[in-house]
Amino acid sequence: MQKILFSFILSRVLFLQIAWAQQTNELLSKAQKALDENRIQEAIQIATQVIEQEPQNAQAYYLRGLAKYAFSDFSASISDYSQAILLQPNHKEAFYSRGVSYFWLNQNEKAENDFLKALQIDSTDARTYTALGSLYSRMAETETNRKKQKEFFQKAEKFYQKALQHNANYAPACYNYALLISENQPKKSLELSEKYILLKPADAQGYFLKGLLLKNQRQPQKALQNFLQSAKLNAHNAEAWLEIGNMYFVQKNTSEACTAWQKAEKLGSIEAQRLLQKYCKEFKN
Repeated sequence: MQKILFSFILSRVLFLQIAWAQQTNELLSKAQKALDENRIQEAIQIATQVIEQEPQNAQAYYLRGLAKYAFSDFSASISDYSQAILLQPNHKEAFYSRGVSYFWLNQNEKAENDFLKALQIDSTDARTYTALGSLYSRMAETETNRKKQKEFFQKAEKFYQKALQHNANYAPACYNYALLISENQPKKSLELSEKYILLKPADAQGYFLKGLLLKNQRQPQKALQNFLQSAKLNAHNAEAWLEIGNMYFVQKNTSEACTAWQKAEKLGSIEAQRLLQKYCKEFKN
């Protein structure tokens, strides 16, 4: 009789554990869906519900960290990512995401450490290589020591190359790498910008970058075409309208130049305002 009772209790416990696991998975799926659909507060509430009932659930902390990050609450997101890592030391996504939060808080060393730890777990992740490239690129921009600046630049280039070795079609690596080498490797930078446009044809920034590169290579007509496409995709970019005006002005089309500068001025461009005052007085009258 005792054996039968024990067996019944054990089966009941197992049944409850399975049922709770299914409920937890359903809640986590709902939290993820809420995140995907930008229902951030709902995602936080669901993840918190799981944590209250199952405080050892690393994924719940991770998802809540993502939701807090979406609110730009980087310190709070770091706290949740850290708890996820404590509970699951090989949680690659938590290391990567915590690194991104540290990046936006300008805590470069901590960001670097987390990205490197994420790569120790998965050495094929193009996204993490790109994040390191972006980190070193920013460090190169802010560094005053020329030797260190060069070292950071070389590290950034190395990690962008690594990203593209593991995923040749990873668009963010193409774009960021193109930006990095735009001055000293203009031909390669242009090739990368064109590849980015093929991968992200609806992104205005790709055309804007290509326009800048063509402008620097003294190809104003081609540059103009790309600036126009950039403005078509994002009509609220003051810089695009400013450059459209500049390219028209180079081609001695003052009327179109002033029209474009007026649009840039309305969007807040101080440079466009200066150009209007200098070159467009007759046009405005």
